[in-house]
Amino acid sequence: MLYRGVPTSSVWVTDYSGISPRMIVSTAEYPELRTPRDLAVDRDGNVIVLNGDGLIKIFSGEGKLLASFQADRPLAVAVLSDDRILVSGFPRDHLVSIYNREGKLLEEVGEPTKVDAKDGFNRRIMNIGSIAVDDEDNIYYVFRNLLTPMVRKYTPNGKLVAEWRVEGADLGWVVAKAAQQLQKNEESGEHGVVSVLTSAVFDNDTKTLWLGSNQHLFQLDSSGHLIRNLTLTTADGRPAQAFGLAVNADFLCAAGPFQGTVEFVKPK
Repeated sequence: MLYRGVPTSSVWVTDYSGISPRMIVSTAEYPELRTPRDLAVDRDGNVIVLNGDGLIKIFSGEGKLLASFQADRPLAVAVLSDDRILVSGFPRDHLVSIYNREGKLLEEVGEPTKVDAKDGFNRRIMNIGSIAVDDEDNIYYVFRNLLTPMVRKYTPNGKLVAEWRVEGADLGWVVAKAAQQLQKNEESGEHGVVSVLTSAVFDNDTKTLWLGSNQHLFQLDSSGHLIRNLTLTTADGRPAQAFGLAVNADFLCAAGPFQGTVEFVKPK
């Protein structure tokens, strides 16, 4: 679990019930991680933390620093079973860069989609995405900001095998708001967008992909078809945000800046 705070950010380990959380990494010890953006956990329990300035650090589950390297303006990170590290940021020529644990760039995957935006920087912003990985190391690139919500699926070797358009009743108003903000920014010469798809995680138990869109969740099957659309609320009826997602056999956890992390029983 990644906690972004001022002046201290940290990484915590806990179970799905939130019992006995323990901090393993803190900016008190590693002040260079003052602006963490994302993290991933490999199959050995090691934690890859991505900082806003491009610094990537790998820690053991006990908080011991194992490796460190620099990437170019990263925003999202994931990891394959062979320890290759997937990083995405502000796409220019490719969507995902793949590194080894020592920080050597191995290959780049995916071409940015064409976007009808006047400003080149806004075109790059529109191609920003989240990364999810399944238990066979297939890579899912989830475009966060496209006005036509979309997911691409790549093999572990970077071959594009599917492209899905995400549809759901609750996406309409989010897309409309995002389109309005994009038009306003382009008219004023400003940068920035409203994210449509805010998070993603692959559910290895059901072989499905869960996508977050602020207060809403969408579950897609292996062909990209919508299984269900859920609206998240806390126990006292407040909206629960899905800016981060985690899933296991029984529970879904959604995280947001206002309500923190909320656990839900996963639908069967």
